Amino acid sequence: MRCRCIRLTANPDYYRRHLDVDPADPNYVNMLLQYIIDDDNFLVVNVLAFLHLLLLVQEALLSLFNKLFSCHLVLPSPLELFDRTYGAKIRELADSTEESRTLLQELGIWDAGAK
Repeated sequence: MRCRCIRLTANPDYYRRHLDVDPADPNYVNMLLQYIIDDDNFLVVNVLAFLHLLLLVQEALLSLFNKLFSCHLVLPSPLELFDRTYGAKIRELADSTEESRTLLQELGIWDAGAK
């Protein structure tokens, strides 16, 4: 199973509403994800979706910088690490309820054909 995003659809207002980003110091950024949700599965699905989206953005920026600055920087793939770390949990959530599976698909971290 690959947790790789198939299509990316985003609602920027939704992400801005729940995510605060502030400089921590010159080398770090604090990211605070805020949800008030009673359903633990729904909360976990959304947190994983945010993490996945941030990793996609990081990978896309690396590719952009490599093209803009004619360099070939290669970093370990954060998306592969995401797959290895959270793949079993994502499969478990996808199998738990139809609502979780649909949400995982809509947020782009579950490929309906992947097993």
